[in-house]
Formats: sequence, C-alpha cells, structure tokens
Amino acid sequence: MRTPKKISFSLTTQFKTKLLTWANQFEEVIWLDSNNYEFSSNEYEAILAVEAFTALKTDYVNAFDKLQEYQHTTKDWIFGYLTYDLKNNVEALSSKNDDGLAFPDLYFFQPKKIFLLKAEEVEMHYLGMVDDEMEEDWQAILNTSVTSKAETENNTSSIESRLTKAEYMERVGKMLSHIHRGDIYEANFCQEFYAEDFPLQPLQTYFDLNSISEPPFAAFLKLEEFHLLSASPERYLKKTGNKVISQPIKGTAKRLEDVSEDEVLSLKDGSKQTQTTRLGLQVRFTNAENGTYFVGSGLGEANTVKTQEGLLGLDLEEINFRQSAIGVTTRKALETASARIVARMIRKGIFEN
Repeated sequence: MRTPKKISFSLTTQFKTKLLTWANQFEEVIWLDSNNYEFSSNEYEAILAVEAFTALKTDYVNAFDKLQEYQHTTKDWIFGYLTYDLKNNVEALSSKNDDGLAFPDLYFFQPKKIFLLKAEEVEMHYLGMVDDEMEEDWQAILNTSVTSKAETENNTSSIESRLTKAEYMERVGKMLSHIHRGDIYEANFCQEFYAEDFPLQPLQTYFDLNSISEPPFAAFLKLEEFHLLSASPERYLKKTGNKVISQPIKGTAKRLEDVSEDEVLSLKDGSKQTQTTRLGLQVRFTNAENGTYFVGSGLGEANTVKTQEGLLGLDLEEINFRQSAIGVTTRKALETASARIVARMIRKGIFEN
C-alpha cells in the first residue's frame, strides 16, 4: 500500500533540477518531463520514480509473459522500458547487430518513492515501509544545492560509426530493392554512433540536452549502471481504460472523411502545402480484348501537393485515391506505387508476368 501526501507548491525549472539532482543518489531513477507543454491528455507536468522495491530484468524469451505476471503480482506502479529486440519473442526473428551496451531487453521496477508534479502541487506516493521518510526527503530536496558544473570537454574525434559508408550504402540498396519489389513501402533505418571510455556525466548531459531542446516528452533513466537520455517530440502510446492515444510526427497528418474539410485542413492561407503522405491507391486495369477489368489496391508513399496536375497524361485508365483528392508530385512516384500494386497482383496470380 502507498501513503499519499499532497503539497501546494509552484512548479519551477529550478525545483525540477533540485528534485532530479536529489534523485540521482539512487540506483534506479526514472524521470518523465513534459517541459510545460499543454496537452489535454496530460495528467501531470512531470513524474519521478526512484529506488526499486522489486524489479524485473530479462531477455526477450517469454518477456511479455513475465511482464504480465510481474504486473499482476505487484498491482502497483511500475516503470521501465521495452527494447526493439522483443520482436524476437513475437515473431520468428533474430538479432545479429553488434550490441556494445548490453541493456536488458526488458527492465521494469516497482519504486518505493513516486513524485507526481502538477503546476501548483506535488504529490508524494511512498510505500508504507518508507512513508516515515517523506518529510525528511522533502526538506532534503528543497535544500539541495544546484550549481553550474563545468561542461565535459567534447571530444568528437572519439565518436565512431558502427557502419562504414560502404556498408551503409549497401544496406540502403537492399531496402530500396524491397521497396521496388513491393515487399515494403517505407523503412526506418538507423545506424549507431558510439564512443568508448568517454568521460560522460549522464545527469549533467541530460540537463544540457533538455535546456537546448525542451521537448514535450523528455526522459532520464538510470537503472544501475545503465543510463538513457531522451529528448523526444513524440508520444508512442498512452492507454487509459479503453482509450489509446498516439502522438507521432513522422510524415503524418490528420485526415478528415469530408473532402472539402480535408482540403481546408491541408492548406494554409490558400497556398500549396507540400507534405509526405501515405496514399491509398486503387488502380483499375481494363482488358482491351473483352472489356473486363481488375482492381488492385495498395499503399504507396510520395511527396505530394494538393493539385491534380500530376495526374495529366497518364496511361492508366482510372486512378482513385481513397484519402481524398491528392495528386502525386511526380509521375515517377505514381508509377512506382502502381508498379508495386501490379507486382502484388502478379504474385497472387491475377496477372501473368
């Protein structure tokens, strides 16, 4: 059971710095900060969880089953992270990339002490075994000295890429081949840059990073010897009851069912607005001999503008866009998307190669 305590207090940047500086004494720390961004889905300005009472640390084997059991057992707040390698537990996949960090694939902990921060209030939620430390901790936080630390000398020459330029170009070529064949329509290809034996001060580096970017989803994670610093502009998922919220920004735009309203939303001040949009294509191919036709559907991605000019002069008899009237900037982009649809239909035996 947790003991709650509410304190009327005006939240400031200095107080958040003091709070996180105080928290850094513990082996397990998770700090989530909205940097004063106002979202209707936000319940708190920031959250701090420290000092594990229990923890789950595992590789990907049966990881989700273990997490579900852990969550059922604790019946309490738990904080942690999920890694991409958990895919190996969901599908028949494996990971062959170098792993110089050796983070556990999944790590969650049940904190003894939680701080929920609002604009004019701080809520402390302590497990019963430590609730007698509330007042002492609060005074220690207020008395925490925050001084400007000398910046660590940046030795950029020690930062290396995990891939050579030739290896990078080779992998990009493979992805393009998959796109041309229609196996995928987009890819998120990442490469690692690393430095070994680098004299990094994680907390001070987080403060420096956050002061530069001030993102709506900042995070500082410390789990034993592992540290993670995040300055993300995106919320992946938030689930409250039966409601799930996602706030991505990668080439996406809200779409409306009403075509005219969608048109207004996509234009600013009557000017053309170029954007990256996923297009739902439906293409009809007519057989000249007997008049029968086939319809193929698929997803293509291209740089688009709100105009029909790109559709003029095409050989295809009919093209319908499921997501309102959007023309493709270049004919080549449309041809590529259509070719992927044809490739799929050939594989399904609808067309002969």
